[in-house]
Amino acid sequence: MTSNQKGFSLIEVMIAIVVLVVGVIGLVRLQSYFDKESEYAIAATEAMHIAEAELERLSRRGSESSDSSGVVQHKFDDIHDETRPVVGSTSARFTLVRTVENWTPKDFEPTLSDATVEAKLVTVKVSWLKRDGEQDSISLKTMISRYSEFE
Repeated sequence: MTSNQKGFSLIEVMIAIVVLVVGVIGLVRLQSYFDKESEYAIAATEAMHIAEAELERLSRRGSESSDSSGVVQHKFDDIHDETRPVVGSTSARFTLVRTVENWTPKDFEPTLSDATVEAKLVTVKVSWLKRDGEQDSISLKTMISRYSEFE
């Protein structure tokens, strides 16, 4: 039995539409995923810049002055724990948390009797809220000596 029909049957058209719809849904979900990951990359990069700028500001404290530019000089003994909001360049809102631990030579060598604070272990954590409401963060650590390299 041969058929001389030309064109597509209804079943073939419906199967083609289903395959097309599944493909389009997959592309939409993929685009949504890329948008979400792009937002994360932008926020993480900006948070890293904020944390690096904070550590750099503390490490070059000896070269800062309190002149007419409004830059405040930070002395070693003035470096302490701090929490403050920061608005990024993309208007994203971040929270900067700085924690400071005093370090003495005695921490490294318990037999030493000198307990003078010679360095501070500074941890800067920058956090932000993602699109889904979850909090994300990055942390950087450094040790800052009492003796500035700029003095």
